[in-house]
Amino acid sequence: MTHRLSAWTEPWLMAAVGAFLVLVGVGTLVGAPWRYAASDSVVAIAAFQILGSLSAIAIGMGVARLDAGSARKKR
Repeated sequence: MTHRLSAWTEPWLMAAVGAFLVLVGVGTLVGAPWRYAASDSVVAIAAFQILGSLSAIAIGMGVARLDAGSARKKR
């Protein structure tokens, strides 16, 4: 059972999740989905989508940094 649980905490998995989150955030910023919003609430929708994509980038970088810190401790 312990071996099975340790497979979920492999360093490459955390790095992959962090990289995926960064790519999702960058893709959202590049794709600019707020261009297709209704004209009534473009500013509010744009603000929330930009905030969400920047949050995804920050969380992804944080996950990757946590992984790098834990990998150094294990060695």
